[in-house]
Amino acid sequence: MPALIFDCDGVLADTERDGHLPAFNAAFEEFGLPVRWSDEEYAEKVKVGGGKERMRTLLTPDFVAAGLPTDPAALEEQVAAWHRRKTEIYTGIIRGGDIPPRPGVRRLAAEAYEAGWTLAVAPTSAEVSVRIAVIAVVAVIGTPASEGGRIRACRGPTVRVRPPPRRSSAGTP
Repeated sequence: MPALIFDCDGVLADTERDGHLPAFNAAFEEFGLPVRWSDEEYAEKVKVGGGKERMRTLLTPDFVAAGLPTDPAALEEQVAAWHRRKTEIYTGIIRGGDIPPRPGVRRLAAEAYEAGWTLAVAPTSAEVSVRIAVIAVVAVIGTPASEGGRIRACRGPTVRVRPPPRRSSAGTP
């Protein structure tokens, strides 16, 4: 059976700059953290695989001393809370449909689907990102979700080491 398999972030749309970055910044603001990542700063942060891991880069001794828990377990729970909220915000951004597909994605996916191919998303990201990516594929090709039998999420074991990020033509991930 022929299939067209997409990665998730940055392939269907510029989800890093237009989805994850604003979601991180909105979560930081909601938690009262004195952090706002610019495009340039975030281009460096994406070299760190995983959202919680990116957030942990904030945990310098000075940052923690400014009012965060010093107990390692409590600090880890705080980072997890930040990340849960960031994921909720990101999910809302994606479901809102405000991130346009990359040039050619809509045509490529629609042509493959119309030719009888299965479309799949095979990311290394969190499960919520996989579900959202499948929704994005359905939206990109204009196919009702009820016809999702040929649109699949393929998620294997958790990948601990990610390849280096690709740069877009705009110079940010």
